[in-house]
Amino acid sequence: MAFLTYKIKSVTVHGGAVESVQNISIAQSGNSFDIQGDGNLTIEDTFVDSEAADITITVVDQAQIETIGIGDGGILVIVLEERVGADGAAAGADKTATFAAARVTDKSTEGPSAGEGGGSLSLRAAGPNNTAVLVWS
Repeated sequence: MAFLTYKIKSVTVHGGAVESVQNISIAQSGNSFDIQGDGNLTIEDTFVDSEAADITITVVDQAQIETIGIGDGGILVIVLEERVGADGAAAGADKTATFAAARVTDKSTEGPSAGEGGGSLSLRAAGPNNTAVLVWS
C-alpha cells in the first residue's frame, strides 16, 4: 500500500492569494434527522437535509489575513501538492479543494514577543443536501 503525503501549495480566498499558510483543517458535517414510525422501536431511516464544511486556515504572518473581513463571501481554493511517500511511492497530480460559496465566520490574530504575529481565518461553506459544498479535483 502506498502512503502519500501532501503539502499546502497555494490558498486563494475570494480571489486573493494567502501566503505563509501553516495549516488547514476541513471539517464536513450534515444536518440530519431520523424517521421513526408510530410504535416502532427502531429508526427506519436517516435523512440529511443540508451539508456544511468548516475550514480553518492558520497563517504565520497575520498581515496575510488583515484585509479579509468577517462576513466576506466568495470562492475558496486550496491546492495540495502530492509528495513522494515514505515508502517510495511516486508523487502524482496536485489535489484541489474548491468551495464555491465560503463565508468568513471568524478571524483571530496572535502577537509573539518577538517577530511577526500569526493568525487564523475560519470560513463556512453550506448548502442544501446533494449540493457540492466541497469539490475535489
